[in-house]
Amino acid sequence: MIFTLKRNIMKLIRIAAPLLTIVMLALLTSTRFMGDPESQEKKYHYYEDPIVCSGCHWDKFAKWSGSQHSKGFTGDFFQAQFYEVLLPSRSLDEKLANANEDCIGCHSPSAFLSGDMIPRRTLEPDNHWSPNPEARARAERGIFCDFCHTLDHFVNDPPFNHDYISHATADVDSKRGDLEDPWSPHHETIESDVFVSTDICATCHNEQNPYGV
Repeated sequence: MIFTLKRNIMKLIRIAAPLLTIVMLALLTSTRFMGDPESQEKKYHYYEDPIVCSGCHWDKFAKWSGSQHSKGFTGDFFQAQFYEVLLPSRSLDEKLANANEDCIGCHSPSAFLSGDMIPRRTLEPDNHWSPNPEARARAERGIFCDFCHTLDHFVNDPPFNHDYISHATADVDSKRGDLEDPWSPHHETIESDVFVSTDICATCHNEQNPYGV
C-alpha cells in the first residue's frame, strides 16, 4: 500500500511540475516590469523641458532639435501612419488591439509612461521640434534628453519593444550618462554603462510586431 501511495505521488508530481512551470512563465511574461520594483507609471511633468538641457548642452540640443528623435511624434509620416492607418486598423484583428501602445512606447515614451496611449493629434505636423510651450510638455517632445538620461537598464536581454526602466520622478532626478566624473549645476549625475552599449537603441529599434515577427 505504501508503495502504491508513493507511486501515485510521483505520478502527481510528474503531472503537476509542467503545469506549475507554465503558470510561472505566464506570470513572468504577463507582468511587464516585474524585474524592477519601481513603478513605471510616470507623469508628463516628471520629464524636464528639453530647453532646460540647452542651458549647458547647447550643442547637443541643437543636434537633437534637427534629429529624427525630436520629431518622433510630430513628424508628418508618423502622424499619418498612426492616426489614419493604425488606429482604424485595430478592429480588424484582435492582435492589433493594443498596437498603438507599441507605437507610442517608442515614438513618445513620456506619453506611454503617463498612460496617454492615444495622444492628441498634432495640428500642424512638422519635421522639426516644435518650440511652443505646450508641445514641450506632452507627447510632441518625441524621444528627448530627460527621458533617455533617466534610463539605466531594461527588462529583457537583449532589450526589445520599449522595455526600458525609467527613474523619472517629480523631482530633479539624477541623470545617467557615459561621461567620467560628470558634474552639473542643475542635477546629480550617475555614470552608466548603458550609454556605451547598443542596448539603449535596441529597446526601441529591436522590435517585435504583434504577430511575433
